Amino acid sequence: MGQGRDWQKASLLALVLVLQLAFLPHLGLAQEDEDASGVAALSVFPYCRCDDYRCGAGPYKIVPSSVTQLSATVTRMCFRFMFVGCAINSDCCRTMVNDLFKVEFSTDKVCANSVVNTTLNGFTKKGSTYFKTEFATGVLSITKLDLNGQANISAAELCIFAQSPCNTYETLFDNRDGTYKYSTFNEKLNCCPICIQPDRPPPPPLPPSPSPPFA
Repeated sequence: MGQGRDWQKASLLALVLVLQLAFLPHLGLAQEDEDASGVAALSVFPYCRCDDYRCGAGPYKIVPSSVTQLSATVTRMCFRFMFVGCAINSDCCRTMVNDLFKVEFSTDKVCANSVVNTTLNGFTKKGSTYFKTEFATGVLSITKLDLNGQANISAAELCIFAQSPCNTYETLFDNRDGTYKYSTFNEKLNCCPICIQPDRPPPPPLPPSPSPPFA
């Protein structure tokens, strides 16, 4: 009787082992696919892993507000955060209505030394601005914005001060056609919707022509 029970236990254990070995490759493949997806996400702007990358998951669009030629070589490009709401069902979008911590722009790598300052509402953010060059494109990262609440975010103005050879939209941003790709982040950095802004501001006005001399 005891030998029969031992034989049944051994047979059951062998069956379980066979089933585990049969399903193990499938479990491993699923894990590899998930890891591959994560690696793929790291290979494109903004080169980080987030819960939601969709543009519609961002309740704010970064839109141009002004371009000012400060000197022959330095231009100030300013942007505002236009509230557009949540076009899709997204936890990230609902969170970011009241939480904007960081923005990043996809840029040309050659511009690493061209951004001389950034400001938020007139106050410098140079100490929390970084230019990353280790990826396929350059990344201009402006962090510690600490903007909370829809009213405060919508009223904020972010400015980039750039010198030649990257003092225009066409030369600073890697699209090179006057448009720009950007990503916005919440404080936890787990949400980073990516958008391309198709509109560009008008060029700065030309200086007035000198008055003709009196006859």
